[in-house]
Amino acid sequence: MDIECYKKLFNSPEHHVDKDWNLQSNVLVTREMPERHTGENLAERLKSTISEFELDGKIVSSVHDNARNMNCASEKCDFDDMRCFGHTIQLCIKPCLEIPAIAKLTSRARKLVGHFKHSTTITAEMRKRQKLFGLRQNELIQDVVTRWNSTQLMIERLCEQRRVITDVMLDTTVTKKCDTHMLLKDHEWDYLVEISAVLKQMSHVTTYMCLEKDVSASVMLPIVNGLLKKHLKNSEEDSALAHKMKASLSEELITRFKPYDIETASTQHALASLLDPRHRTLNFFSPEQKKVAIEMLESKLDDVPLKPAVKTS
Repeated sequence: MDIECYKKLFNSPEHHVDKDWNLQSNVLVTREMPERHTGENLAERLKSTISEFELDGKIVSSVHDNARNMNCASEKCDFDDMRCFGHTIQLCIKPCLEIPAIAKLTSRARKLVGHFKHSTTITAEMRKRQKLFGLRQNELIQDVVTRWNSTQLMIERLCEQRRVITDVMLDTTVTKKCDTHMLLKDHEWDYLVEISAVLKQMSHVTTYMCLEKDVSASVMLPIVNGLLKKHLKNSEEDSALAHKMKASLSEELITRFKPYDIETASTQHALASLLDPRHRTLNFFSPEQKKVAIEMLESKLDDVPLKPAVKTS
């Protein structure tokens, strides 16, 4: 069950697998919630909804963001906790983008995009030179500060159009002398390429996890493990800034997802991975964690209602 609460509405979608093993999602209720959105009030709403639809004892876990009131509501309902993967990734990336050197560079990139966006003359010149240089005739993208993936797209598009942008900015018949300072220096372009590459891996992950018809709980821990052990590993070609960026993301992932903690092996995510044929070997776990996960699964077998085989004549 997802818990969503925004403005003065209470929205409670429910997810399950039907008799044909297809993933289904249904919105059980969308109702006005004029009272304060405290953990206690949210818990009461959830409990009443569960009772109304006769789902008592059938809720496996609740998915919600990292807000304190949501965490409190889940605890009071005694649900197994599953924090929203996408929201948690966003919280991991936020400190990374706040690293002074990265924040300064993305701000310069933002101003450069704005310079092109706000001038029809410069935009027209850009299109002419895209044709001349045989580059894709893509427009620059202005990011939305509160959406980190839009920042990644903005940087990626800037790097794609670097030749055209540089040519336009150095042309004094098009660009005023007082605006030439906005053109990025060579080392800044190099940094943007690195920032975009790191953020793109995170963007791929969130896009995959947002698919409606794919199981996501079982791939969360393998994905986090893959990010830490592969994509966020430093290479000899990385700059000091890229090292700092990867270190920040790794630290946040470890702090928020706790992939190396023994307690993580007894979570719903670990159980889902163990039951997923793609990840049942639990190669992302230590031997101790594997043992805990397997023991947890065995302890739950007693609760599985097994039907006797029907004999046919």
